[in-house]
Amino acid sequence: MRSIVVLAVLVLAVLAACTGQAAPTATPAVPTDLPTLTPPPLDTPNAGSTAVPAPDDFGEPTAQVNESVATLEAEAGRLLNVPVPGTMSFPEVTPDVEATAGLTSSLIQLEYVQTGGAGNAMLSIILQPDGTLTRDGVVGTIPLSEVQAVLDALDKVRFFDVIGTFDGPNSPAGSYRFELSVETETQSRLISASEAYTPPELQALFFAISQLGVEPFSFEQ
Repeated sequence: MRSIVVLAVLVLAVLAACTGQAAPTATPAVPTDLPTLTPPPLDTPNAGSTAVPAPDDFGEPTAQVNESVATLEAEAGRLLNVPVPGTMSFPEVTPDVEATAGLTSSLIQLEYVQTGGAGNAMLSIILQPDGTLTRDGVVGTIPLSEVQAVLDALDKVRFFDVIGTFDGPNSPAGSYRFELSVETETQSRLISASEAYTPPELQALFFAISQLGVEPFSFEQ
């Protein structure tokens, strides 16, 4: 009987070993608060010296820069044979380009218009080759010697040859403006000018013409 009990205990022990399950393995806990890593500072010596200046840091152009620009403009004008505004130049006299002369026999009409001055008054003069002079609508005559003197003055300033720009911006209020038109049998030309940009030679010519019919014509350069 005792042997049967021992055998039963052994059988139960074997069955328990075969049907048993291993104990679960514990899962390690994952930390929720990760540490923040700070990168080491970069080694950038003299970093401030490479900063790009703001537009205001450049400042105004210096006097030297302005002078250089003016020099370049003048040189460009010289190379293109274009004088500085308010100055006169002339083409080189060659067999193909000759100074104008002998306008007396071929003159058709001279017309002069002047505006400006006090009250912005207007003066109009028309001269015919026979001495007929119309001044502000009033017709009269001047001696043929004066007509010749006017044409000689045009020759002296080389009216048909002169090269230049005689007008420009920023003319003072009330300044004079001039227009002189000369028509001959072979050519015609109109020169417009403002007082501030009129060279002395043309100013003297304009003033002398403006006195036609008032006093004898007189022109001096």
